[in-house]
Amino acid sequence: MQLFGLTALAAALANLPVQTLDEHGINRNYLLAVLGWAFRSSTAS
Repeated sequence: MQLFGLTALAAALANLPVQTLDEHGINRNYLLAVLGWAFRSSTAS
């Protein structure tokens, strides 16, 4: 359940405009990396 929450939050933030992410100091590449990790973790089992 925690993995789903992390994935949902990262997906929502990754879809924000780049300017909004920059204003809050969030690197979009990190969000995309979290999504990739979550996808890999969910398909590994």
